[in-house]
Amino acid sequence: MQTIKCVVVGDGAVGKTCLLISYTTNKFPSQEDYDRLRPLSYPQTDVFLVCFSVTSPASFENVKEKWMPEVHHHCPGVPCLIVGTQVDLRDEPTVTEKLARQKQRPITAEQGEKLAREMGAVKYVECSALTQRGLKNVFDEAIVSALEPPQLKRGPDDRNQEATVYLGNLDERVTDAIVWELMLQAGPVVNVHLPKDRVSMSHQGYGFCEFLTEDDAEYACKIMNQIKLWGKPIRVNKASSDKKQLDVGANLFIGNLDENVDERLLYDTFSAFGIMATTAKIARDPTSGVSKGYGFVSYTDFESSDGAIESMNGQFLMNKAITVQYAFKKDGKGERHGTPAERLLAAQARKNNALPVGTRPGYGYQGQFAGVFAQPPPPAGFGSNPAPIPGSVPSTPQGAGGMPPPPPPPPPTSSGVPVYNGTAGYMPPPPPPPPTGFAPPPGMLPGMPPPSGMMPPPPMGMMPPGMMPPPPPPPGFPPMGR
Repeated sequence: MQTIKCVVVGDGAVGKTCLLISYTTNKFPSQEDYDRLRPLSYPQTDVFLVCFSVTSPASFENVKEKWMPEVHHHCPGVPCLIVGTQVDLRDEPTVTEKLARQKQRPITAEQGEKLAREMGAVKYVECSALTQRGLKNVFDEAIVSALEPPQLKRGPDDRNQEATVYLGNLDERVTDAIVWELMLQAGPVVNVHLPKDRVSMSHQGYGFCEFLTEDDAEYACKIMNQIKLWGKPIRVNKASSDKKQLDVGANLFIGNLDENVDERLLYDTFSAFGIMATTAKIARDPTSGVSKGYGFVSYTDFESSDGAIESMNGQFLMNKAITVQYAFKKDGKGERHGTPAERLLAAQARKNNALPVGTRPGYGYQGQFAGVFAQPPPPAGFGSNPAPIPGSVPSTPQGAGGMPPPPPPPPPTSSGVPVYNGTAGYMPPPPPPPPTGFAPPPGMLPGMPPPSGMMPPPPMGMMPPGMMPPPPPPPGFPPMGR
């Protein structure tokens, strides 16, 4: 006769033991029945029943966060049923009132079915060990699932690519279990796969780790990238197959590095300027592993690489002034990256939405407030920003984030002496006010000739506005103040 091994897992006090004893003895268990059960183990299991109590939202969350990932790890491909227990208490007033005080509600069947779909379980079923409601159906479904298991694949095409990270530069001593335990620090792990050589059965230095959610994978990339296992910095980044990396050419050479600068420190230092296209690399001696004193970083946009050069070239890192410049092209015959042609291609790729992973227009060295290739220029007269030509209009407003260029030289007055106005820079003085009791001539603006038939303003003096003596009255009028 064929036998089927069934293992029941779940939080404590959710009714796992009651479920088993009630089914096997056809009665609700007493306290002494618990002592007759022996511990159950995972090996050679045909089907799993992952249980939670419908009156315990915490146990429901643990199905997603703990039990299903653990089962998938130890027994990948084994069918699982999610079982909601204690359904007889779902409508119990004392239970609902207790949950209401905690701002919670009993778990509904709809919530259980949704969880089963999300976790890839065969089915969601629920029962009551006390009333035996749905109890037989639970084990009937388990038997069917064990005898006719669904075809569950865990190949690359079925893996959740958005929740999967790539692991590179792994030491030969790294195992699946080590990767599992390490990545659990970032979030619940669904699966770990290290491709192995068919002859030696050792992994090939890389692998994949699938997390429960995309957020967990993103978090793992942030905290696990470049950490060291057996002295080797591992590479951790997203393994999305539908996203293609685009090498825009924003590759930098960092020279004069201290021998104590490692890949992690280099990555942390330069990732502050933008999104890194690859992990930081340090040239090392292949035998001793000692740094050769230089390394490379690559960005997903030129705004970030330009900002890194501007800010870090000549700065001290580990007590040594480093040099930061664009790296030489591999096949460029002495030509460096960052050429106008590369920048033009990168700009065209943006227009065609062929952006590198994680790049968005305006998210570079200046952050979310910058535009595409729109860093504010340095102050006038510094670097590549020359002083403005006399009479030209400043190209950068003061509110744009940069310093406004100095005003043009003052135009001379009729006497050859410039007049200064504190708010507008050097400018010609305005005409003197009209005589007392007369309104200003309509349409008369500074620098414009007076309308025909009107007297021109008196000549301007050499003193700034507000310190000039009163002008003489027009002919035919008595002097002012008499």
